[in-house]
Amino acid sequence: MKLNPKVATLAATLTLAGLSFAGTNQQLVDRLNRTIHEFQQETSEIKALGDATGAKLEDRKKNLDATADLLKGAMTNFESKADDLKMRIDANNTAAENLKAQEATLKQQIDNHNSHCDGTYSDRGYVASCNAEATNLNAQRDSLNSQADRITANANSLNQEHVDLIQYGQGLKERFDQLEADTLEWTTEKKQYITHRNQLISQTHDTLVQLKQLSAQLSNCVDREPADADDAQIKHDCGDVQFDGVRAMLQRLKDVDPSTIMPGEPGQ
Repeated sequence: MKLNPKVATLAATLTLAGLSFAGTNQQLVDRLNRTIHEFQQETSEIKALGDATGAKLEDRKKNLDATADLLKGAMTNFESKADDLKMRIDANNTAAENLKAQEATLKQQIDNHNSHCDGTYSDRGYVASCNAEATNLNAQRDSLNSQADRITANANSLNQEHVDLIQYGQGLKERFDQLEADTLEWTTEKKQYITHRNQLISQTHDTLVQLKQLSAQLSNCVDREPADADDAQIKHDCGDVQFDGVRAMLQRLKDVDPSTIMPGEPGQ
């Protein structure tokens, strides 16, 4: 069938206009495709950063927290031992003071005994009484000497416990100092990680803003397409976008709120 010259001219004009429109939009579509690719790269970089550095920092934080809990428990135990040792040292010192008082009393008794029993007496009863008194005083002296030996041995043992406890406390302090240094190092690395991640997120937000703008511009063409136009027709007329479900995807990109996508971590 031969076309009417006027109809043929109109058809050619529509075809050329369509090609020209698609060609003009292809530059927009190329920008959209590149921006989508940039967004994918940026989100991949954020995920890789989180999977590597972020996960490592979280594991270190767990280890630091576990170490802190252990050291807190060790410190509580140290303080309990120190309190118990002080009580036993005080008790031993009290026993030593009591022993001195008993020794002073015994010395007085011995002096009294010597003052009235020293010498030779013909009174057998008196001699027997002095001998019995001497035996009792010697028994008291032996008992006090035994107490002195026990107090001295206990003091030596307590002194060694004290030395050991001081050494343990020093070691505990060194571990706390190391924990503080490790925590400070972790805090610095965490801040650097957050700064880096937030920079990437900010860049991603900017990319999403561009995607919204580009999608809105491309929609000017897509909205002119018939409602039943498929992806192939849309890509032919408006530019070869590198994704399917063009209408739905463009709508999603136009509706996206960049501030809700991968929020930053200020203050962490």
